[in-house]
Amino acid sequence: MINIRAVVAGFPIAVARAALYYASRYFKQASYFEKYDKDIFEDDGLYSDPSEDVRQLALRVIQCIESAEGRRATELDDETALRLLDDIIEVEQELDPEADEETRARALESMRSMEAPSVRVPKRSSPT
Repeated sequence: MINIRAVVAGFPIAVARAALYYASRYFKQASYFEKYDKDIFEDDGLYSDPSEDVRQLALRVIQCIESAEGRRATELDDETALRLLDDIIEVEQELDPEADEETRARALESMRSMEAPSVRVPKRSSPT
């Protein structure tokens, strides 16, 4: 079993998140990428031009997972692929640190101090 957290540890959150996105994309569509000889980093509107750090980390995550599984993504059964996707998603969701009590209190106080904008609705003229 691969510890995906350990692979992405130490990278900026944005880099880790993008790399995990590409890794999950690869595991979802591995046969498509292989069949059509596509690059997982191309033809994608959300992350159209990832940095070299993102590319290298995504490839490392993929390599580590395939190595731990003992087979390529195209050879995984659906159950295994879904388990791996769940693992990737879980790590991605844990990337953002929990706010401490003081930070939450300051945020709540800040929201309470905000005022809603006043909106004036013009009176309608009566039809004649």
